[in-house]
Amino acid sequence: MTAALDPAALAQAKRNAVVRLHGDVVKVTAFQLDELRALAAGSPLQRARYCLHASDDAAIHEMIIALTQHCYIRPHRHLNKPESFSILDGALDVLLFDDAGRETERIEMGLVAAGKVAFYRLGTSRWHAVIPRSDTVVYCETTPGPFDPTGTAYPAWAPAEDDAADVAAFLERFPALT
Repeated sequence: MTAALDPAALAQAKRNAVVRLHGDVVKVTAFQLDELRALAAGSPLQRARYCLHASDDAAIHEMIIALTQHCYIRPHRHLNKPESFSILDGALDVLLFDDAGRETERIEMGLVAAGKVAFYRLGTSRWHAVIPRSDTVVYCETTPGPFDPTGTAYPAWAPAEDDAADVAAFLERFPALT
């Protein structure tokens, strides 16, 4: 079975920018990546994802995620869960922080042909953030399931996603390096 977007899935995606693509064989085409970019651009949070796993209870969660350059993902850490990213298109920075909110490392991700890091894995519970550096970035994220929102912590030093003024000031601290 090859994955495809059906009308019900597309309607759900327009509401919350999450679409499940799963089956025995999952193929993601250039058309679907363009569709994902469009979903992200039309989403209030400026992001969208294809979940390639069958349910939130799946042992492995594989997602293809599109973020526009206007997307803010609050710094966070996962409690006892690794994550990995593989870049499909565009560029982003992964910032790692200490407990006081100071940047300790920056991973500039993008296509190998552009001289960037194409794959990243974080195997420990460290504060981190993702900052899109291209108009839209598309990447594959893999992490263990099941999904548990209580397994993610947010630091007091990072503004909430709905605080536009504080988010803008926070992001100004981390301009692109290249």
